[in-house]
Amino acid sequence: MLAHPDAVVNALSPEPGMKVADFGAGSAMHLPALAAAVGPNGRVYIIDVQKDLLDRARARAAEQGIRNADFVWADLERPRATNLADGALNRVLASHLLFQLDAAPPVFAEAFRVLAPGGKLLVVEWATPPGSIGGKIVSEAEARKLATAAGFSLPSPVSVGSGQYGFLAEKPR
Repeated sequence: MLAHPDAVVNALSPEPGMKVADFGAGSAMHLPALAAAVGPNGRVYIIDVQKDLLDRARARAAEQGIRNADFVWADLERPRATNLADGALNRVLASHLLFQLDAAPPVFAEAFRVLAPGGKLLVVEWATPPGSIGGKIVSEAEARKLATAAGFSLPSPVSVGSGQYGFLAEKPR
């Protein structure tokens, strides 16, 4: 079972006026909570490689009156994929993304690049196989190693529910 979007967004701790990105957002289940947390002066970037999911998320956001979101097509396995400016964001969420990738290091490098000093990355990932949806498990130890190799501080654990792990890492000031 996926972690509840409100719990994930609370762990990320976005504040009014912040700029946040949801890497590999898929159906953008975190968008309503993220958009509410950053408020009308903040911005949420919904980033995914699947254009059909971005189109659906854009339509759902319009139906819900969410106006502080941008929808970005990007292959996060490529360097500088998001085309966001260096240091442009305050928070990045990578929820249930790593297990789908052939190469996870570029995700951490891109998060580090787009985060401002003091910005935070929240990783939420499967600790056990997610049933029939496929993919491979990236262990918590491996994900932590990738985060620190990209330059993040030693990650702090976050409770996200059974069968999953989570950690929050900070870009040094």
